[in-house]
Amino acid sequence: MGACRGCDTNPECAQLGGATDRCDTATHTCVQCLAMADCAANEMCDLTTHTCTVGCTDNTACAPGVCNTTTHVCVRCLTDTNCPNGQHCDVAANACVECVNATQCTNMQACAPTHRCVDSCTTDNNCGRGGADFCDPVTMACVDCLTNADCGGGGICLADHTCR
Repeated sequence: MGACRGCDTNPECAQLGGATDRCDTATHTCVQCLAMADCAANEMCDLTTHTCTVGCTDNTACAPGVCNTTTHVCVRCLTDTNCPNGQHCDVAANACVECVNATQCTNMQACAPTHRCVDSCTTDNNCGRGGADFCDPVTMACVDCLTNADCGGGGICLADHTCR
């Protein structure tokens, strides 16, 4: 007795007509795409759903950003060269920032978790300029708070060392 089966080749899917003219031989199902070449020039193949979706393949559609050709998503930056005015690329967030590490800061400054160069410190005595009264020993940066008690009036010290 015969059993129903799905596709084994692309021509089998093409005979059915429609947009699903590629055969996924792993699942024996007809799908829209298996690779980038199966989609239009301004689309990418989502390998999870095997459908063509709008995406980038080069920087043309991404100005002023760049195309991450691995994910086919437009992002602000992939390297420092994509950032203006001497900024640096925070690769994890694909954002142009003042600093990613302390070596990118000058004048004894440290790179704060907010990716800004801030006055560095070793003790609270080095701080107090601009309201940042406490020295974070991990980042060596002057911050608004280290604990809730530093916020006064029942405030809460957030993870970025600011009071709420």
